[in-house]
Amino acid sequence: MTSLNSLHSPRFALLASLLAGLLVLAGCNSESGPSRTGAEGTPPPTLIPPEPQNQLFGWIGADSSDLEIELIRDEPAEFYATSDPNCDYDASGICATPETVTDGSIIIEDTHATLSQTGYYQLRQGNQTANTRISTEFFSARSAHAMAVFNNQLWVIGGQDDGGQTLNDVWSSSDGVSWRQRTEAAEFVPRQPGDAVVFNELLWLFSGWDNGRPVEDIWVSDNGTTWVRKDTPQTFNDYYGGRVVVFDAGLGEQLWRVGATHRNDGSRNNVLVSSNGIDWEVLTNDAAFGDHDGELVVFDAGDGQGRQLWRVGGENQPDTIWASSDGIVWKKITSSAGFGARYATEVVAFDDGQGEQLWLIGGYDYQYNSENDAWAFKDVWVSKDGKRWTQKTPDAGFPARYGHQAVVFNAGTGNRIWLTAGDNNDGIYYSDVWSSGNGADWQSHNVMSLYPDSSVNHQLLTYDDGTGAQLWLFTNNTIFTSTQGLKWNLRNDNPAYGKLRHDSQVVAFNDGQGERLWLVGGNMLGRYDAKLWASRDGLRWEKITPKGNGFSAARKGHQLLVFNNGVRDQLMLIGGVNATSKHNDVWVSTNGIDWEQIATGERFSPRHGHQVVAFGDGLWLFGGTDDNGIQGDIWFSADGKTWEKKAGDAYGARTEHQVVPYNDGVSTKLIMIGGYGSDAENKNDVWTSPNGTDWTQYEHPMPFTARSTHQVAPYFDPIGKKYSLLLVGGGSNRPSEYSTPAPDPVWRSTTHGASWEMGVKVPFHFQPNPIDDE
Repeated sequence: MTSLNSLHSPRFALLASLLAGLLVLAGCNSESGPSRTGAEGTPPPTLIPPEPQNQLFGWIGADSSDLEIELIRDEPAEFYATSDPNCDYDASGICATPETVTDGSIIIEDTHATLSQTGYYQLRQGNQTANTRISTEFFSARSAHAMAVFNNQLWVIGGQDDGGQTLNDVWSSSDGVSWRQRTEAAEFVPRQPGDAVVFNELLWLFSGWDNGRPVEDIWVSDNGTTWVRKDTPQTFNDYYGGRVVVFDAGLGEQLWRVGATHRNDGSRNNVLVSSNGIDWEVLTNDAAFGDHDGELVVFDAGDGQGRQLWRVGGENQPDTIWASSDGIVWKKITSSAGFGARYATEVVAFDDGQGEQLWLIGGYDYQYNSENDAWAFKDVWVSKDGKRWTQKTPDAGFPARYGHQAVVFNAGTGNRIWLTAGDNNDGIYYSDVWSSGNGADWQSHNVMSLYPDSSVNHQLLTYDDGTGAQLWLFTNNTIFTSTQGLKWNLRNDNPAYGKLRHDSQVVAFNDGQGERLWLVGGNMLGRYDAKLWASRDGLRWEKITPKGNGFSAARKGHQLLVFNNGVRDQLMLIGGVNATSKHNDVWVSTNGIDWEQIATGERFSPRHGHQVVAFGDGLWLFGGTDDNGIQGDIWFSADGKTWEKKAGDAYGARTEHQVVPYNDGVSTKLIMIGGYGSDAENKNDVWTSPNGTDWTQYEHPMPFTARSTHQVAPYFDPIGKKYSLLLVGGGSNRPSEYSTPAPDPVWRSTTHGASWEMGVKVPFHFQPNPIDDE
C-alpha cells in the first residue's frame, strides 16, 4: 500500500447512484413450477458489457481515505493528488507528488480527500490528461428546482425539499459528479420552481413560488454565488408563473416569458418579451394555445420555419403541441402526440447524432401507475418534427418522477441530456443525477451512488454462490453483488419473484440440498406474496409453495433468520404485518417447505420493523412497532418457543433499525445502528453490546445521514484485508417503502462501528474537463 411555476398542479404550489461499470442485464428469467422439483428456471440472460471508463473509487474518512484507481488501458500512468484547487501539477513535489500506476489498479492511502475536505486529482497516461475531484458535498433531495448550464457547469438552484420547505441554495458541478455549494442561502427568496436561463453572459433566475405564494422578481449573477435583484416594471409584475427561455425571433436573442398567469383575469395565454430583462413588452394576451401550461423549448423541426418556440404537453391540453416563430401567431402541431396525459415533465432539444429532436422525459400521471409503482413516469419520448412521437424507452432506469429538471450539457464526453432530482408524488424525493447520450441508456452520476437503484426496504447479506463469498444487495427491482462494497455488479434486473417488491427478507440457508438464497415475503403494490423463492446463483429462482397449518409468508416487516436448534440449522420467521394485522408468531422449517409454529405463552406483542438476531446462547429481539407505537423493549429466547422480557432499553425506542452480531477477529458483540424513533425522527447513532442487555453508545452523531429501513452486513474485505461493517441505503424521511432514499447510501466501518468512511466513485475522462474555480 502506497502512502500519500408554479408547476402545473396545486400540489406544486405547496411542495417543494450509477455505476457506469455495472453490467447491463438483457433478457429475463422465468420461474419454475410450484414445487421445487425440476429445473431452476431458464438459462441466465446475456450480459452486455458497459462502455469502459477510468474510475477512481474511494473510502472517504474523517482524516484520510483509501483510494483505488481502475484504468481501462493497462499501461503506466501518473496519478497526482492534492487539496489545493490551484495546484500546478507540473511543479512536481510542490503541491502534488505523482504516484506511478503500473498495473491498471493501485490502492493509495490519501490524506487529501476527507469527509470535510475536497481532494483534487489528475491522471496522466500517454499524452492524455484527466482531472477530477472528490467532494462529499451534494445537493439535498428536492423537486421543482431550477437548472441551467452556465460557465461550463451544471447549476441546481432552489426547489422544495421532502419536508415541504422551499430552498434558496445554489450548487454547481463541472462533471455532474462532484458538486460545490456556491451559497447555502442566496439573496433571493426561497422558491420553486422558478426558471434559470443564461442571457448576456449572466445567470438569470425568474419568479417561482414560496410556500404557495407567487414570487415575482428577477435576479442575476455573474458567478452563481452573489445575486443582484433587477427592478421590474408593472408590466412584468402584472403576471406570475409561466416559463422563460432565450429566443431569437429575428431581433437578436431576447428573454421570452410564455404562459404566465395574468393577475386580474387569470388568463394563461400571455406572451411577454424583453431585450434587457428590465423593460418588458406584452406581445399578446390572447395566444392561440389558450389555457395551456406545458413545457417551453426552442427547437428547429426542419420544416423550413427555423428555430421556433414550442409548447409541449401539460395538464389542460395533454398530448397537444404548439409552435410559434414570433410569439404572436401559434400553430397547433398536433393534439394527439401519443405520450398521454401528463404534466411537470421535462422537454429538451437534443441531437443524439441523428439530428436535433425533441425529447420528453418522465412527468406526472393523473392516475396511479402500477407499472412504475408511482404517480409518475420514467419513460422517454422523442420526435423529429413535434408531430409524430415515438417512445424511446418505457423504463429509462431512473426512478419514476416529476418536478425534475433536464438540460443538454457537455461534461467532457460530448453533449448529453442531464437530469436532476424530482419526486414521485408519493413522498419520495431524489437528489440524484443522470445522463444519456441517446435517451434510452441512462447513467447515474452521484459520487456516492455506487449502484443505480434506490435502496429502501432492501436486503443485504454475504453469500457464496460457489465463486467465493460476496456481498449481495437485493433492491426493489434488482440484485447486485460486490466483493468489497465499492464496485457493484448487476446480477439480475428481472428476477422471477417479481419487481417492485418492498420489505422482503433474504437469507442464505442449507435445506439439505446445499446452501441457497431464500426470499420470503414483501409488499408488491399492496399484494403480499405467500410463496417462497430460492436460488443458488441469483439468476434462476424456484417458486416454493409452503405447507403448515396456519402458516402464511404473506407479510412484510418480519424477520427471517437461520437458527440452530442444537440439531441442525433451520429457517425461522418471526412477526411482521400484512394488510389486516400485525403478528407475533414464530415459525420454523428445516427444508423451506414444511413449517411449524413453535412460540407459545408469553412473548413480545404483535409487531413489525423489529430486529431479531441469533447471538450468544439464543435469540434476541429488539424494538419495532406494535399497536401502541414504537417500542424499545428487549426479548430473549433460548429456542424460539418461550420468550423472556429483559430489562434495559438504553438505546431508546425505535423501529426499522439494524442489529447485527459482529466478530472483529477477537470477539463477537452486537452493533445497533439508526432507525426511526418514537420522537418521529430518524437516527444516525451507533450502539454496542457484549450481552444484549447492556448498551453503550459510540460518540454521536455519526457522519452518515440519519436513516431507517437501511441494511448493515459484517464482511471481510479481501482487498483491504480488514474486518468491516457495511451500511447500505435507507430512507431519510420516514420508515416506509415510500421514503426518500438517503443521499449517501454506502458507508464502511473498520473500527467496530465507532467511525465510518463513505464510499464514492468518480470518473477520469480523458477530455477537457475543467475543475471549478474555488
